[in-house]
Amino acid sequence: MNPLEVLGKKFEEVKDSFRSSGVLDIYDELEEGDEQEYCVKALDESWEFLIESDHTIKTIFLFLSNGYGHFNGISSSTTKKEVIRKLGKPTKQGEAQEISILGNFGAWERYDRDEYALHIEHSAHSDTIVKITLMLLRVAP
Repeated sequence: MNPLEVLGKKFEEVKDSFRSSGVLDIYDELEEGDEQEYCVKALDESWEFLIESDHTIKTIFLFLSNGYGHFNGISSSTTKKEVIRKLGKPTKQGEAQEISILGNFGAWERYDRDEYALHIEHSAHSDTIVKITLMLLRVAP
């Protein structure tokens, strides 16, 4: 599966391209005015989609720490310096930090492209990459 080929598509149009857990509700109870969102996970938990109420895939998480492999030549062993050398200066970036109650978070880089944002998250304790997130620009924070 090429994540960029399914981002922004309706789940029903692409669901036969991969094996998944099927569509699951994200929220049991909604706050007033909130729209229901949905989640689809790989059977091996190496990726996850967030889907809007109309079933458009809006966010894709690639869990390199769970065996996703690589995305556009970036693997779990790619260092932060190598990411920046390959992709250029990030649109935004953050350093590793510890937040009381929530725990440790690794450094990250974000690259805004024409139609999507690419977010790369490193381990809190090393330079390895644990997760790559692809988001439609209109939903990227």
